[in-house]
Amino acid sequence: MATYGTDVDGTPWHRRHRVSITWLALLSVGAVPWVVIRTSGTTLLFPWGTVLLETGNATPITAFFSQPGPTPAYFQYWPLGGLCYALALVWAGARQVGLEADQRVTAGLLALVGLVALLLADGFGVDPNRTALPLASVYALSVAAWVWFVGLE
Repeated sequence: MATYGTDVDGTPWHRRHRVSITWLALLSVGAVPWVVIRTSGTTLLFPWGTVLLETGNATPITAFFSQPGPTPAYFQYWPLGGLCYALALVWAGARQVGLEADQRVTAGLLALVGLVALLLADGFGVDPNRTALPLASVYALSVAAWVWFVGLE
């Protein structure tokens, strides 16, 4: 029987909402552009690929690595960031199903996503006619801090 401040199963409301908000924040890291690249147009860089804002054309990440010729060194960080993000989701999911998964690992992996976004923006921003804004550096680090201090308990 539910009492004041609990759901029918006895879970306190604040705990259920904290976990929901944390999962929403974790999932949104993949939906927020990691880097915004401004040249004559605007390109949004996501963990899965890019979107040219003016036309809406999306290009998957695999297209960049299947092109002939060398790729810039900073491109190599991009799939690494995607891997860190996927591992953060898996680690957080393991905790939710009852495994002994430390939330600090999830926070650390999200911090690495923020670092990768910073490195990508630094690489893209070398050209004087191009500006790169690392949105995920701030956003992923904020979510990492939330997971570290508030967590999935």
